[in-house]
Amino acid sequence: MNEKELRRLSRGDLLEILLNQTERIELLEKELAKTKKELANKKISISESGTLAEASLKVSDLFKKADESIEIFKSNYLSKVTKQFDKEKAAKLKEFEKICAKNQKESEKLVKDAKEKASKIISDAKKEKDRIVQDAKKEAEKLSKIIVNNTKASEKNKKK
Repeated sequence: MNEKELRRLSRGDLLEILLNQTERIELLEKELAKTKKELANKKISISESGTLAEASLKVSDLFKKADESIEIFKSNYLSKVTKQFDKEKAAKLKEFEKICAKNQKESEKLVKDAKEKASKIISDAKKEKDRIVQDAKKEAEKLSKIIVNNTKASEKNKKK
């Protein structure tokens, strides 16, 4: 519509056009606000995707450093535990060697004592044997004398 046509319109028609234009402006303003909001969201999304990519790289680096730290910790801990185990093992071995040496001395003393007792028992047994043999010889001599006397007496009795 040009200016001449607008001048010919009545006041009611002009108000109607004005109302339609106002409604259209409101509708366009709403669409503009919606479009601005969508644009802002897209900017945020684009910004966040850059930030997310950076964050992802940082997290990835953080995990790598955490893995390295864990490996260092495990290595140090294993080394510490191994050293502690070796110390305890050496202490136990030393203690075991002392016990073995003590047991060896006690065993040697027991064997020595047993040999001495065995020697004494053997010596006492030999003495007892010698005494029994002496007693048996004496008894044999007595019996021999008795037999000789009996034989002589028997021969005398036969002669008579």
